[in-house]
Amino acid sequence: MVFSAFFLWGLLLVGLLLSSMGVPFEDVVLTLVALPLLALFGLLVLMQLNENRMQKRFADEAPRRSRRARWYKQRPGRWVLGLLALAAVSALVMHLTGGTAAPEALTLAAVANTATATPAAPPPPPVARAAADPARTPETPATTTTTTTTTQPAQVRAAVQAAVQAWAKAWSAGQADLYLSMYSTVFKPAGKQTRPQWERTRRERVTPAQQIRIDLDDLAMDLAGDTQADVRFVQRYAAKHFQDRSYKQLHLVLENGQWKIASETVLATLAPEASAP
Repeated sequence: MVFSAFFLWGLLLVGLLLSSMGVPFEDVVLTLVALPLLALFGLLVLMQLNENRMQKRFADEAPRRSRRARWYKQRPGRWVLGLLALAAVSALVMHLTGGTAAPEALTLAAVANTATATPAAPPPPPVARAAADPARTPETPATTTTTTTTTQPAQVRAAVQAAVQAWAKAWSAGQADLYLSMYSTVFKPAGKQTRPQWERTRRERVTPAQQIRIDLDDLAMDLAGDTQADVRFVQRYAAKHFQDRSYKQLHLVLENGQWKIASETVLATLAPEASAP
């Protein structure tokens, strides 16, 4: 009874420790299920080995073959417990190795493999030419008119900058739904991750519990018409257990009247800032 109480308290402390380190809740649950099952199965194996050894010692009249101690001569219930322990440990390993992404600041090697989807440049605005008047005299030249529907570049720049700042603000606030809504439907995550896997990973990381703070400095913008923009900036990322500074580029496209992120690339990983004396 005392051992069970200490064991349960130990599991509780392990769970609290993993949660304080920022480990997702489902990882903590899998760990707390897998480890006790594995420890209990190992204890039962040792007990069976000892039991077989004692049977061999006192079974002098039995045939030699029947007196051989075998650890696998266990009861069916123990085998079921062992299979549960193996399944729990396998699920934990697959979850930790299959759904884990790189840290927030991607390395340059990962950036080299980033599949970016850049839509083709939009065609130039149509030019409507005035039809020549049959009654026009040869001395009067035909006039041409150009249909202008171009938005002022200053307005486009302001809208793009507001979208980038809103993206950083949603990230800092841990608002995962708002953060993910700012990515375009053509956005493709880096590496071999699918879009659903990437979104699940981002939901685990973009939470208020991570105490994230995103600061953007030295914004520079290149416009490609009224529907595309490239924004480069220095990103300073700070969380509970990680800090990073990188030079990043976002390619944004106008999608349903809103600026969305079509690709996200880390151009360089910068050295951390020197702390104030």
